[in-house]
Amino acid sequence: MRKQLTKQIVMSILWYEDEYFSCFNYNDKDSPIIQFKEFEKGKTVAEEPGGSRILFILSGKVKYSLGNKKPILVKGDSMLFVPPDVPVNFTAIENSEVISMFLEVMPATCECFTDKEYNTKHEDGNETLPGIMDIHPRLKLYLENLKVCYNDGMRCKHYLRNKIKEMYYYLMAYYEKPKVKMFFSLIPDSDKEFSNKIITNWHLFKTAKQMAGFMNSSYSPFVKKFKKAFGENPSIWLKRKRKEAIFNELRGSNEPFKNIAEKYLFASQSLLRDFCHHNFGMSPGDIRADKRSNKHS
Repeated sequence: MRKQLTKQIVMSILWYEDEYFSCFNYNDKDSPIIQFKEFEKGKTVAEEPGGSRILFILSGKVKYSLGNKKPILVKGDSMLFVPPDVPVNFTAIENSEVISMFLEVMPATCECFTDKEYNTKHEDGNETLPGIMDIHPRLKLYLENLKVCYNDGMRCKHYLRNKIKEMYYYLMAYYEKPKVKMFFSLIPDSDKEFSNKIITNWHLFKTAKQMAGFMNSSYSPFVKKFKKAFGENPSIWLKRKRKEAIFNELRGSNEPFKNIAEKYLFASQSLLRDFCHHNFGMSPGDIRADKRSNKHS
């Protein structure tokens, strides 16, 4: 029975490989949003400033610090929030396994908490530290399953983004709201509003300068704030988002090409066709007709 089950699992993995490994959305190596890492005892890592992320310490023990702050010792089954534009340094005190999740949008936490609730106490009397929480057993099961599916080959960017959204539900379901708000308190509310506004409205613009105008900001300060929130240049980020969205729209819907051209701000269908040839090596019709082609990979 076990051999039969194993064979079924392998067959399903091979089917996924045949169907999706050539997909444009598969396994974004240039900007991965979820990373699985293992560190041997004594390994020291210095990560450059980037966008917001959560580090899940599944096992082991690490000593970490954000920016120039004093290092903190953290055991396995802990999660750490790293705010944008802040370097993180840590040393593996024991062999450690870490999952990194990069966050584009901050979860909408409740606004009704008072300042007093930021001083939540543990049972041992120690103050709750911002940016640190235990990994709840239910969240641990979710992370372990995510690792299994990822290793099986489930690396579609949309799947991974949905898994990050799912993670938020675990935070809201299994943790007290004051602790969740404390966990994300290292990022200012103004930065949360900025990133959420960008994510909601990016499709309305063709250039980063247009986004800056929408955000009522001159270009240089906008670029600086954008890099802090998203970890990269806004022009590069916007080009990638448009490229992904257009490909997915062509491939995953029956929307007329004229409507897609208008939606993504092309003056004509011919300009949309030129865009597709330049970025994917295919026409819009070819992308829609040949879903399993690897010409665009």
